[in-house]
Amino acid sequence: MINAFDVPEAYQAAFRRLRRRMSADLQADPAVMETALLYLKLGGEKLAAHRIALYKKQFETECKIFKRRLVDDVIDDEEDDGDGDGEDRASAGADEDAD
Repeated sequence: MINAFDVPEAYQAAFRRLRRRMSADLQADPAVMETALLYLKLGGEKLAAHRIALYKKQFETECKIFKRRLVDDVIDDEEDDGDGDGEDRASAGADEDAD
C-alpha cells in the first residue's frame, strides 16, 4: 500500500510507523493515507501522528453515534410493539386491586 502513494525514500520509515498507529478501516481509506503522507511531509511525524489521532477519535465518535442510533431504533420498535399490551395489563391490575 505504501507504493500506491509513492512515498519518498526519506519518509518510508516514518510512514510505516504511522500506519501501525492506524486501524484497518483508516488504512483502507486512500484519503486518510494521502493526508497522513501530506502531514508527514509538511510537519513531520509528530504532526502526522496528531492528525491520525484526530481521525481515530472522529471514527470512534461516528461509530458510537451509529451504534446509539441502532439501539434507539430497537428500543423504539419494542415500545411500538408493546404500548397497547402494557396499558391493558396496568389497567387490569388496577381493577383486580379494586375488588
